[in-house]
Amino acid sequence: MIRRPPRSTLFPYTTLFRSIITAGNYDWVELKSSLPGFYLLSVENSDIRIRLALFNNREQEIINNYSYAGSEQNAIPVFLGTRRLFAMISAQDPDKAAAYKLILHNIEPIQIYPNGNKIFLKSQDNSHYLKLRILQQGVYRVRAESERYPVITRVYNLPNMQSIEQKTAAAYPLTPGDYLIVLSGKIGRAHV
Repeated sequence: MIRRPPRSTLFPYTTLFRSIITAGNYDWVELKSSLPGFYLLSVENSDIRIRLALFNNREQEIINNYSYAGSEQNAIPVFLGTRRLFAMISAQDPDKAAAYKLILHNIEPIQIYPNGNKIFLKSQDNSHYLKLRILQQGVYRVRAESERYPVITRVYNLPNMQSIEQKTAAAYPLTPGDYLIVLSGKIGRAHV
């Protein structure tokens, strides 16, 4: 893959409109914020499948996500601090082209600590964001429950946004520090 310079810069609370993206091509956008914080980077498109990926200094891919034709939104949580982050947007459907909209907006994760207490979350169609502070190294169970729907749990260390892999079912090896937990689905309650 050829690393082209970013075509533009995206700041929080702004929207970037692109006219056309075709299969095999991609756009680079640098993400910047004057204040460190949590943001949600999303791409909206209803015509083709789009891959949204986040890169550290355009060298190492940190997170990626795909949207499918007809889906409403493809989103990645981001912690913007002092390091440079870049988004790469690419079309995945051969012989198709489409416009897309890239949006960066602030999110406020709920601060939680590992004490085993359940947190009741308002059921909603989009994701819940929790900021977990770990003081002692160990394996922690992160569970979310829903009455009818599957819940997808993702855990990222902060500030690097590196994905943490499960050791066993819903158990994550964590060292002291902060983590972002993303719960996707119609969630009723969660606990660590």
